[in-house]
Amino acid sequence: MFEAIETIDWAAVPGPAGLYQPGKVAPALRALAQSTDEASADAAIRPLEDGGLFDRHCGCVHPASLVAAPVLMDIAEHGPAAAFGAVCVLLRGALTGCPWVEDGTDALLCCAIAESVRARAALFEARGDQCALNVLKEADAHWALTVSEVPPDQRPGNVLALGRLVGVPGRAYAPCELRIPGHPARRVEACATVVSAPAAVGGEALVRFSFVEEGQIQPGHVLAAPCHDNVF
Repeated sequence: MFEAIETIDWAAVPGPAGLYQPGKVAPALRALAQSTDEASADAAIRPLEDGGLFDRHCGCVHPASLVAAPVLMDIAEHGPAAAFGAVCVLLRGALTGCPWVEDGTDALLCCAIAESVRARAALFEARGDQCALNVLKEADAHWALTVSEVPPDQRPGNVLALGRLVGVPGRAYAPCELRIPGHPARRVEACATVVSAPAAVGGEALVRFSFVEEGQIQPGHVLAAPCHDNVF
């Protein structure tokens, strides 16, 4: 993990001018990986919350959070026990903040960070405490269904969609956004209900969307958490 911290060119990672402070990242990550107790771990992450990975005052999440996510999880897995809680704090901050979007791209940091966390879900599941489970819960809130088929639904005002599901809609009424390749994402006031959950992470699921017009959802579309609402 120390090798990754030193070899990454943090200054080359893009970020919002006036907010992103790349010089803070490597020293803070080193300090976190060498923390000896909760107090030293908390002190280590303050620069990361204040310009390094995100800005807690305005809520802006920097792209460095995505680059740092695997390093943070390596620290949580192989570093000092005192660092685990602080890593969870950083990951939750990156997942719940306002992602900065570079001009000319629609890529969302929060969803990419969620994918990185889900790829290491076993780390948090093995820990099993509320701090770890909350990270997984926040990652799952960045859900997305890539539609492969639209089966017939006998209920008026409802549309069934079959496809690959990552994450989980967190409540019965889950506002979502419709992402159509080549078009800006747009908010859809729809009620998403998982009819058949995937057998494995990223597997096939059947989801019913209420209050959606027939034909509004097509194969190739993506229904997802409305993360574009929070873009910085």
